[in-house]
Amino acid sequence: MTETELAWAAGIIDGEGCFHGREVKGKRHAYYWAITFSITQKYPEILYRFQAALGVGVVNGPYTYDGYTHYSYRVTGYKKVRALAKAVWPYMSIHKKRQANEVFRKYKAGPTRGSTARAQGA
Repeated sequence: MTETELAWAAGIIDGEGCFHGREVKGKRHAYYWAITFSITQKYPEILYRFQAALGVGVVNGPYTYDGYTHYSYRVTGYKKVRALAKAVWPYMSIHKKRQANEVFRKYKAGPTRGSTARAQGA
């Protein structure tokens, strides 16, 4: 990963990326936080370049919805999403840093319903 590629990846994150998490009901009715980073994009070449720059994640698609074809890039699990954020942190906008921090904060707090199990991939 060159600094140029990391800065480019941070620009893609700022414009197209999303850090998000949600409570998921696991086996035996225990809830946990699932954390994901995703990008939806019309051009798969951008996603493959992003994947190569960071060395993590999967590109899926094409998907067609309402006549619009798109591809998705996804990284799941706390450790992988945290590593992705850490790699590009110096180049990310304050908005995306806040978004990522909020997801990580909720993960660390644990689910609000059910058990206190942590997200998978911890």
